[in-house]
Amino acid sequence: LRETWSFSGADPWSTMSTQPWRLHEWLPELLMSWTQQVFGLAGVSWLLPLGVAAIALCLWAVLRREAPLLVTTIVLVVALVGMSGSLSLRPHLVSFAFATVTTGAWLATRRDGRARWWLVPMTWVWACSHGMWFVGVAIGIVSLVGLFLDGAARGRAWLRLALVPLGSLA
Repeated sequence: LRETWSFSGADPWSTMSTQPWRLHEWLPELLMSWTQQVFGLAGVSWLLPLGVAAIALCLWAVLRREAPLLVTTIVLVVALVGMSGSLSLRPHLVSFAFATVTTGAWLATRRDGRARWWLVPMTWVWACSHGMWFVGVAIGIVSLVGLFLDGAARGRAWLRLALVPLGSLA
């Protein structure tokens, strides 16, 4: 990709495929390629613990705003143990971190009613990083339903908040 900037071509995984390959998780691949060029394979091997640390920090920040220290620690440990089988140097690490950040943003919106417009470009980056980007849109929609049912946002305020997942979807 760094040489050609071509996002489609022959399927590299199947010689029998009749459909062109479309590169959709290109941003982490560029990061890994650049890391390998600058730091070698040892540098690439550091991306996994850095990714896990990023997920843990995102979880910690969101949990700490919602719960006391002991509860935060217990939930963080249980969450990391629960996802430990899935923690590998793959683009889905981005989805774990961004889903946590998105959930935290909508919890903050529940408290103060402010739209988190930065979720829109973050979702676009997420879409270039992993195919589960739509989870962020789903979290937004579920949050909107909850805000409506709780009476926390109605009318124009609710419609303004609805523009965040719609913009993310765009």
